[in-house]
Amino acid sequence: MWSDADYMDGFKDWTVGAEKYSGFDTFIKQIHNQHRSVVVIVDPGIKNNSTGYLAYDLGLKMDIWMRTADNKSYIVGAVWPGDVLWPDFTHPNATLYWQRSSNEFLFKYPVDGLWIDMNEPSSFYQGSDTGCPKGNPLDFPPYVPHIIGYNILYQGTVCPSARQYLGSHYDLHNLYSYFEAKATWQVLRTRPDGQKDNRQRQFVLSRSTFPGIQRFAFHWTGDNNADWYNLRYSLSTILSFNLYGIVNTGTDVCGFNSATTEELCIRWTQLGAFYPFMRNHNSLGLPDQDPAAFSPIAQQIPALHVHRVLPRHSQWQHSCPLADGGIPQR
Repeated sequence: MWSDADYMDGFKDWTVGAEKYSGFDTFIKQIHNQHRSVVVIVDPGIKNNSTGYLAYDLGLKMDIWMRTADNKSYIVGAVWPGDVLWPDFTHPNATLYWQRSSNEFLFKYPVDGLWIDMNEPSSFYQGSDTGCPKGNPLDFPPYVPHIIGYNILYQGTVCPSARQYLGSHYDLHNLYSYFEAKATWQVLRTRPDGQKDNRQRQFVLSRSTFPGIQRFAFHWTGDNNADWYNLRYSLSTILSFNLYGIVNTGTDVCGFNSATTEELCIRWTQLGAFYPFMRNHNSLGLPDQDPAAFSPIAQQIPALHVHRVLPRHSQWQHSCPLADGGIPQR
């Protein structure tokens, strides 16, 4: 079972909304009793100016945040909870910070995996709440690659001139998800609830990737659209990631944005049975698109394909990180 950010209290990491999710711990136990798993989303941005919130207070105490180019203050971004600070996962104490921030949550809510999103890192500000330093060559380089029609390098992300422990964000931007995935993997490996054998593989799902991340995380390709083009495009995307070594990759089956159709969802689920990683996921406010939302025949056809292929995929997924090679595709 997947839980997006609506389980949180005000979209703050490692919290649970007291009103809508008051019985979340009991619900997790019920899911476990059915031999099923629970995965929840976690974003890197930690709500700013939120005294009394452990992840924020601890980050200040450990001085773990990314800084502005002049190193005088923390760089402020914006995500779902509002203004946020960014953990610097290259910092030597970053993993310890991530563990201490999550311990209480994982002890009370023994989820089986963590889904890390918005970790490019993605921000609703362009660079920061005050923009980026004018004239800084890292923020305004001589050449800017085409970025979805925009002409600034920091469109929807952090200023490249921001400072991290290992250097400038300009040099470390593409590694942000790698270091976050590594820390998140370690959090699950040393979790405090005592309900998981640390020798088991930890489940982390990441939107952003970098070579080597396959040691710590699966990958899904982010927000797609519910149309036939995106169904077709998923094939080349997944096969490309197989070539990169990130073999446990999938897309949002049936589409994330816009309402899907029964025919599209049936065919996409049949195709998804052959994905190395398969998940049905769509955006908030759209019609349900799980099999039960459609006709009886729509429920039967995909299930037939999934259960035929699943045992083989489980074997391949276990062996791929242990040896050279990828998941066979035809």
